Amino acid sequence: MDYPISSDGLPARDSGEWAREKLWYVERYIGIFNQGMKKHWADRAYVDLMAGPGRCIVSQTGAEFPGSAVLALQSKVPFTQAILIEQDPVPYAALSVRCNAPDLKPTPTLLQADCNSPEAVRLIRERVRPESTLAFCFVDLLGFDVAFETITAITATRRIDLVITIRFATRKTRRFIGRSSPRNTPAEATTGRRSALLTTTGRATCSEAGGTSVHRRPSSTALALLRLSG
Repeated sequence: MDYPISSDGLPARDSGEWAREKLWYVERYIGIFNQGMKKHWADRAYVDLMAGPGRCIVSQTGAEFPGSAVLALQSKVPFTQAILIEQDPVPYAALSVRCNAPDLKPTPTLLQADCNSPEAVRLIRERVRPESTLAFCFVDLLGFDVAFETITAITATRRIDLVITIRFATRKTRRFIGRSSPRNTPAEATTGRRSALLTTTGRATCSEAGGTSVHRRPSSTALALLRLSG
């Protein structure tokens, strides 16, 4: 895969404007998470299963913006630990450099591995302690590279907020969730199937009021926020 080079001379992720919008929500939820939980949880961990190079470029305009991992390390109220996982050696190397910036906190633990690997799951479960850690886990599921068995293994007996992105209105997504309706099907008509998909672990509440919320524009990306309590 070819990666565009950003203004800092390092590879970046080729993205669209939808990625900026997605990360806008992620950044704000990170702020809410840390500000709201800092007096309740001394140990707050950020986990990124597909961290990428730490910077995005909109190919059509050349606009640049931080990726999810860097946004997490820029949080005004910082996490106490961060675990960043990336399999591809090119973005992993770029992320390693970007995370060394002096204004980023905390110093993250980086792992070059498939996030579905036993090594990755073991690292996360060792660092996210069931008795003392509240975690925020970002799952960028646009390519369906993260297995739900992995999510189940990571979250079992752990307190983790999952933020999952899913690209809707694509043929691959409709096959994945069993949709056979046209692209312009109203969001309300697919809510049940979408909730079933997002709660494959069998442990998250399916209603908006009960622990799962979905932000979505038609033919765009859904951002699902799920709170799991072990």
